[in-house]
Amino acid sequence: MKVYQLILFGLMFCSINAYAQKDTTYKYGVFLIEASDTTKIDFIIKNVPGKRRISKGDTIYENEKYLILGDDEKTAIRGVYKKYKSKYKFSEFSDVVYTGKLAAPNFKTDRAAYMFRTQIRDQCKSKGVNFAGHYTVVKWGCGSDCQTVAIVDRLDGEIYYSKLSEINDEIAYGFKSRPDSRMLILNSDLLERHKGYVSCSSVMNVEAIEWTHNKARRLPE
Repeated sequence: MKVYQLILFGLMFCSINAYAQKDTTYKYGVFLIEASDTTKIDFIIKNVPGKRRISKGDTIYENEKYLILGDDEKTAIRGVYKKYKSKYKFSEFSDVVYTGKLAAPNFKTDRAAYMFRTQIRDQCKSKGVNFAGHYTVVKWGCGSDCQTVAIVDRLDGEIYYSKLSEINDEIAYGFKSRPDSRMLILNSDLLERHKGYVSCSSVMNVEAIEWTHNKARRLPE
């Protein structure tokens, strides 16, 4: 690469970094707005008298209760996020962790899972018990914004995959689990960009699931 090309590349890199560093976040109540530059924002609670508006008035986000206005000409709004706070704690669904010999996955118990035998076997070996006392939860990708989960009982090797619609119809962004809890948090990766906030534009929700009697039960939020 020639000297002038290196200089040009360096200037472009610095320019990109400088632009990226301008990102600004604004917090209003349970909302966080991420913008590419400073801007004026009006946070409005509908049917409640508010202060004089300071933004241009472009609609950034609206639902049945809130209206957020800004200035789309001056800055690009990168995202609107809402604070997520679960009503449940892992400790509310505690279970004793099994420490004996772990059974290998038995694909005769769910023959459809055999198509994913490599993922299931490998993750059972590497993760051990990671859920509800004596289970291993495994996941793998199934395309863009798509993931699939299987749960393996490490006492007898029984696999739960085909009948996990309560989980597999709802998961696309990872999960959180604990070896000593029957609760599973679906799509927990959505909380990572802005810790504890979920994008309002996401079609998936962060959801809490309880594993009880070898079935998944969605916990009401």
